Amino acid sequence: MKPLKPFRQSNDAAAHAVLVTPVGTPVVSDPNPYAGVKYDLSGGDVDRSPAFDPTFDLHRKHILFISVGIRGHTTPLLRIAEDMVRRGCNVSFATHDSGKEWVQRTGARFVSAGAFPISAEVLRDKLQAITRDASNFRGILNMFNDIYIPTAQPMFDALFPVVSLDPPDLVVVDIATIGGHDLVHKLGLPYLVNSPSILFDIGGTPSYVPAWGTGFSIHMSLWNRCMNLLFPRLLSVALTPPFMQLQLTPYRSQHDMFKGARVLVNTAVGLEYPRPLSPLVELVGPIIPLDAFNESASDAALPPLVTQWMVGDDGLHGVIYVCLGSLSYIDAWQAQAIVEGLSNPNDPAYRVLWTLPNDQRGALPQALPPTFRIKVMSSTFPHLRLLAHSSVKLVISHCGMVSAQEALVFGKPILCLPFLVDQPDVAARVVDAGAGLVLDKTHFTAEEVRQKALVLLRNASYARNAARVGAALRSAGGIERVTDIIASTLQFGTHHLTPVDLKLPWHKVVMLDVWAVYAALFCSSVVFMRIVGILIMQGFIMPSTPETAKVKARRGRAADGVGKGNLTVEQKRRICEKHRSTPKITQKDLCRWAMLEFQLSKAPTQPTMSNILKHEHLFRESVGGAAFDLSRKTIRPTKFNHFDQALANWVLERHNKVNLTGDAIKEKGRELSAQMGLEGKLAFSNGWLSSFKQRHGFKKLGMPKVSSINNNPMAMNLIDPTSAAALITPVMDFKLPDELTSVHIKELTQHYALKDIFTMDETGLFFRISPHAFADHDNLEVHFAQESKLTVALTVNADASEMLEPFIVGDVYPPKDWRSQSAEKLGFNYVHNAKSKMTVFIFQNWLRDLNARMQFAQRSILLLIDNAPSHIVVGLELSNVRLIVFPPTMGLKAQPMHCGITTAFKCRYRMKHLAHAIDRNEEGSADIYSVKQLQAMQWISEAWREVPKEVVINCWRKANFVAAYHGEPVTNVEVLEKSTEDDLWSMLYCLQLGGVINIKELLNSRGENDVHKQLNEEFFDEPREAMDEFKALDNALSVSQAVADVTGEDGVGGGHVGGEALPTLQEHLDAFRTVIRCLETSAPDPDEAQSLAEVLQFLKKKQLGLRLNRASTTTFTL
Repeated sequence: MKPLKPFRQSNDAAAHAVLVTPVGTPVVSDPNPYAGVKYDLSGGDVDRSPAFDPTFDLHRKHILFISVGIRGHTTPLLRIAEDMVRRGCNVSFATHDSGKEWVQRTGARFVSAGAFPISAEVLRDKLQAITRDASNFRGILNMFNDIYIPTAQPMFDALFPVVSLDPPDLVVVDIATIGGHDLVHKLGLPYLVNSPSILFDIGGTPSYVPAWGTGFSIHMSLWNRCMNLLFPRLLSVALTPPFMQLQLTPYRSQHDMFKGARVLVNTAVGLEYPRPLSPLVELVGPIIPLDAFNESASDAALPPLVTQWMVGDDGLHGVIYVCLGSLSYIDAWQAQAIVEGLSNPNDPAYRVLWTLPNDQRGALPQALPPTFRIKVMSSTFPHLRLLAHSSVKLVISHCGMVSAQEALVFGKPILCLPFLVDQPDVAARVVDAGAGLVLDKTHFTAEEVRQKALVLLRNASYARNAARVGAALRSAGGIERVTDIIASTLQFGTHHLTPVDLKLPWHKVVMLDVWAVYAALFCSSVVFMRIVGILIMQGFIMPSTPETAKVKARRGRAADGVGKGNLTVEQKRRICEKHRSTPKITQKDLCRWAMLEFQLSKAPTQPTMSNILKHEHLFRESVGGAAFDLSRKTIRPTKFNHFDQALANWVLERHNKVNLTGDAIKEKGRELSAQMGLEGKLAFSNGWLSSFKQRHGFKKLGMPKVSSINNNPMAMNLIDPTSAAALITPVMDFKLPDELTSVHIKELTQHYALKDIFTMDETGLFFRISPHAFADHDNLEVHFAQESKLTVALTVNADASEMLEPFIVGDVYPPKDWRSQSAEKLGFNYVHNAKSKMTVFIFQNWLRDLNARMQFAQRSILLLIDNAPSHIVVGLELSNVRLIVFPPTMGLKAQPMHCGITTAFKCRYRMKHLAHAIDRNEEGSADIYSVKQLQAMQWISEAWREVPKEVVINCWRKANFVAAYHGEPVTNVEVLEKSTEDDLWSMLYCLQLGGVINIKELLNSRGENDVHKQLNEEFFDEPREAMDEFKALDNALSVSQAVADVTGEDGVGGGHVGGEALPTLQEHLDAFRTVIRCLETSAPDPDEAQSLAEVLQFLKKKQLGLRLNRASTTTFTL
């Protein structure tokens, strides 16, 4: 039959007349209202009236329904098919074998689409993951990718030979049955699409209406409106790959997907937001059998036991019906919250009937209140008749479109608990209609369930609104409307409903040609006005004068960039140093300071200054001497930063030993890029080499000569570390001999004040290691290989007045916001590489930063370091730091750090770690030594600040390098450190490790000292990404919580005085732990800091004494 193509809506009234005749009665159709009507949508006078067939009989037409074998998708089609079978129509139903019993109960012929391609166990696991996912966007993608898409090809392969042999006259396909859509497209069959909700259409959905899948209310915020515009487009892009893999049309719009098919949407305005719709979209309302609306019949159809329980005479107020669907999997905590919220003894009592699948019963609490009844979900249970019962007062639903509409049709308010796909959308519409309230599946409580259920039960407006929405849904027609549309489609087709914009060329739809004409007219008018303006101004040109000549000159200089005031990298670095040294300075004052300091013609703007401070880390990493082009005005970060640093590190290491050519660097770059998986991504050209050398300050790559360097007072005196020292002298010409001794160093230190003599040394730290590892001597190396380690560089001057922030090297990427924070704010500097080791590249950056700080402070200092493999200073030009590298002949004790400073630091860190372990053990934690890296770095900063100045000065005395320190080391300092080690032993004793662990190994383990990158060691891997290591710490424990945790059952030493119970030892420990934590996490005023430290020290001494008392009288297991 030739299909009709009028633009009006089809003759559904005539179709309805066909359907309402009793079975067996001859069918007589009304005259065709479109006979003789002619429409021309393509420019020609073409007759598009349908070929009317007066003998049309719906009962002779074969209708095929296709759906995936999932209950929520088959239910509407099964109800339609059952109604058409009762009318005597020829109906077949194709679904998976799991739905065969459902189809047979309708009386339709079953067509097998094969077994469901996903096993029940796998399907359950996938639905559980989707239900628990907090992101509905990911849930939609996973639903398509893991469930809908995998069913498409098997269904197509199973149905294609059957349907192609006996094509039906019309196919009705479920929206999610992708294999069914592909089938009808391949065979060219006319079909309808059944959808529970209005689909998203990139070009058709108004932006002011919440898009499908967003879960937004109609009252959207600005951010919601922004996301509402992006959501369908992002979803379309994300769904394109799986659709293209199946050679299907990408998920863009209704017309592209369904090729002009008519869409039956199972909702209506009243629940759905009003909007303009395509003529191809029909809002037919919920698909509910007509006999379900007879309440008396409903009561009779319910099982007698259920009816008797629902209308019991025990004084209860009614029934709350809980049904969360078959696809949503509820967790135990959610079930517990619902049960507790609906069984509060202080509230009016209601019976609660909960239906759920059999495999979800394990999520319910073991003991249920007597008012609860659990019913296993079954296709034979009269679900609709239960909803129609007058005793049901409230429905708790997952808000699938079918379930929510069934509740509303019978006037029941809904407490919504949406889980996946379109359920948040339906819940938002229910709330906007005033027919219910919503719970967030990720974090609702029993009290929230209780409060919202009481509101819905007590406020009659929710029931009235639910009844109003239900009446609107029923008025849409439901099954009767669907059968009318099926008959209309069979008789008249759907081409007459296709919007005109789908038939016109795209440039006419978007009016591109019209806008082009407007643009041409506008440009022509602008050109005309410009010409007129020039002609008018030529009549008013003033003669040239000296003043106008000056103006032209200034304009010329501005055009050449003279006097613009653009800041160089060096100037930006100095601005950052000024800001670091003067934290309270405002950005406006910093702008004025920069204008005066750099003699700029105008001050930088405040946004410019804010941007400079935001990117302080870039300028700090680019500091250096004349080797760097500090006149440049921008820094371009490299695309492959890890590769760039690895190659620069290799150059710096080899530069100290051999002559390097540009070809050697390029060859090593190719080798490294292949090993790092970057082969083909970098072009090792001469231009790349030039940029690389300029970026890292490699001007000349020949091996330096000692004689030429010594003659340059501003150059580094580079001497082989095996025999001498390396130094720079910015303020005096003092030569050191080639064979360096302690006498020579002492002679040099006489020219510097104590505050300007510094030393730096690196040490490793297994920051979360268990002390048990040090007791297992046979497997010590195995333990060390598995432990997380940090390299800590400590720097202090000779009078201990400046203990610089610890410089920490780790193997985890730091948070992005750390880059904009200074070391003073964090308490430490942090860098990272794959092995947590000090490299030449990192060391030189640290040294440049130290030189920049001293340059800004206008100080010249002396720095003493050992000859570690990473301490290579080739190419550095330091203006304010004079460097001495100890030769190996002087031994370890030449370094003041090795004389006890490092040990004192580690002792204090271990005490913090062990105190934390004891706290966790008392709280019952399993892994008591576990600690996040951020916490460890904060402990490092605190432990370094707690090293007494007397200990530092005493170690400088032992090294015997400073002329001002003479005589024997101070004895009372050693006694002080012995007392600290005794406290450390006491903590080990509290952990039952006293006498088992050697404290010297704990404080100076050989396994921790491998902290420098060796010459033949390559770092190909990038640092780890583990944001959990940098989560914000929350160690504060509320006093009320602490009191609630104290039970006294395991304490010792309790008693009574005057009838009142004395606190037990355990209660004492809990109280001490709470107070210490509160004080440690508080932020005292600077004037109170010293007093707070003394109080904390006193409390910790007392706490340690109590723990020793407990350890001596009780036994506990780690």
